[in-house]
Amino acid sequence: MKFACVGVAKARAGVYSEHACREKGCNPLSRRVYHQKTSHRMRFLICLLKVTTWLVFITYGRKPSCYNKTMKIVVFGANGKVGSMVTEQLLSEEHQVVAFVRGQQNFLEHSNLTILKGDIYNTDAVNAALVGADAVISCLGSWGTKNKDILTTGMKNIIPAMQKNNIKRLITLTGGDALLSDEKKTIIQVFTRPIFKLTAGKILKDGENHLALLENSGLDWTTIRSPVMNEFGNPKKFQLKNTPPNPLRTVHRQSVALAIVNQLEDEAFIKKSPFIYRK
Repeated sequence: MKFACVGVAKARAGVYSEHACREKGCNPLSRRVYHQKTSHRMRFLICLLKVTTWLVFITYGRKPSCYNKTMKIVVFGANGKVGSMVTEQLLSEEHQVVAFVRGQQNFLEHSNLTILKGDIYNTDAVNAALVGADAVISCLGSWGTKNKDILTTGMKNIIPAMQKNNIKRLITLTGGDALLSDEKKTIIQVFTRPIFKLTAGKILKDGENHLALLENSGLDWTTIRSPVMNEFGNPKKFQLKNTPPNPLRTVHRQSVALAIVNQLEDEAFIKKSPFIYRK
């Protein structure tokens, strides 16, 4: 009996042929029935795996609708040095762009470009700019301004307007010395930050206050932290890291613009503030 049971088990495992089954005393019919059942089970498991994979993709794999290939994007500070480069890059990728500017602008006419003159301090103007938008980019900066609070004021008006219009994706720009609320100073920053506070303390405070607002916004935000910008080198050679660069390092201004635009479809740095490096 023990031998017959072993024969049946091996027959079911496909070890014995039907002739071998007869010699060992097992029923060859059981082998055929077993394989039929196994075949049905395998088909069921394969179908179940396909359905599960599809559901996982639908739930987690697809990017939110605001991260599609072509979008309507509002750019604040669009007539600045970086902002104008960002606007041109977005247009080259066939996005629809609303350029929020104050003062003079030199954009050429483009079918996908809407120029909207307004003041970042004006809540109604900011709200009007965001109607129908998929994402927002802020290239605002406080250098050369009277109150040195443009980034903070911008976020105080932009964040509620985005929440009101159900817009999630926001990309901003600030200096490389600004810290997030939970970040600790590096050894180098222990020495460099006091100097920066003396020379541009309000700028630093503005950058960090705007980061604090973003951290509590509930939006899918990303802030690029940049060292001193210039026009040297290959603008396509750059990288983003979570560690601050050497304070003497610089980066191409066009690299910063490209990095900002890239974040529209890159989810690696959502709710983070990477530093941009020159490669």
